[in-house]
Amino acid sequence: MEVILASASARRKVVLEELGFHVKQHPMAGIDERPPTGVNVKSQVESICQRKAGAFKPHDDQIVVVADTMIEHPNDLLQSIGKPEDVTHANEILSLLSNKTHKVWTVTGVFVCGEWKYFIDFSVVYIPQLEPATLKHLLDSGSWKGKAGAYDLQGQMGEYAELMEGRESTVLGISSSAIDYLYTLVHEDN
Repeated sequence: MEVILASASARRKVVLEELGFHVKQHPMAGIDERPPTGVNVKSQVESICQRKAGAFKPHDDQIVVVADTMIEHPNDLLQSIGKPEDVTHANEILSLLSNKTHKVWTVTGVFVCGEWKYFIDFSVVYIPQLEPATLKHLLDSGSWKGKAGAYDLQGQMGEYAELMEGRESTVLGISSSAIDYLYTLVHEDN
């Protein structure tokens, strides 16, 4: 079964392939990914995912997946942490998350049978105190590039971070409830 992934994310592609989909990636450009202000991170990530879905014009017979992931600031429920702009910004983010737990929110939109369905989940991740040498290693590795919160749970940070609650798929960029739904689509005829 074919699915169109409206994202350049290699991690999301692998997750969908592991479910049994043949994945065609269709990265989208020019989407306003600035979070709305004055609302909690859950609402921010929902808004961005819906913008992405609204920008994609699928045919009724296609299955399309869009998603957005944000880190909730550990000290401010209204502040999200997205992708770092550069290594200095990545350093600031990782230093902020060091020795704290935080929520990772992912919203996934699935277009099937002519309509969008949205799935939202969060996971809780703990990052232990990052010693200067560890922080330097993480920054030098480049694993922070293009990753919300400046880390990749299946990359270098996987050696340090601990998933405390929820499922890894949510941290990796596809909500766990969307995974369950997509699994039924692939396996409903079997």
